[in-house]
Amino acid sequence: MPFFKRVWIARHVMDENSPLLTHKARHLIKKNRGYWPQKLNNHVAVRKSLRFQQIIVNLSGTSNITATDVYSQKIYDFVDINIGYKFAKVLFRGDDGSLNVDSEVLNDILEQDNGGAEPFLQRACIGDCGRESLVSSIRVEETKKWGGGGPQKKGR
Repeated sequence: MPFFKRVWIARHVMDENSPLLTHKARHLIKKNRGYWPQKLNNHVAVRKSLRFQQIIVNLSGTSNITATDVYSQKIYDFVDINIGYKFAKVLFRGDDGSLNVDSEVLNDILEQDNGGAEPFLQRACIGDCGRESLVSSIRVEETKKWGGGGPQKKGR
């Protein structure tokens, strides 16, 4: 299993220059002085404002053991995007105070603060909807074990 010294989260700002948004959404943001318009502030409007079929993420690095180049690629389809969710916290402190990574929750998500997330069961299904990478049947919730900041898988 690969070990990473750091946990990285890449973020993209959805503004008037974002290539991931429709022309109409970019225009409304520009018209609203760079702020996301209130009328687009719900999961239905956000999904309709997106303009892409796939996002391809490429990672490259060097193995600490063999010093060889290592590569990875992940393709996110439009239906893989979860509106109104954030990644679960994967870092936690052990009983001895050490910083640890819980690899069991690397792909888990939690509803973002203030709600407004799209329901999983109402998402459009395009292509192979039975594949494991879709998170449509996984719910996560906060637990005391993680000090309120971590997830626990619940149901399938």
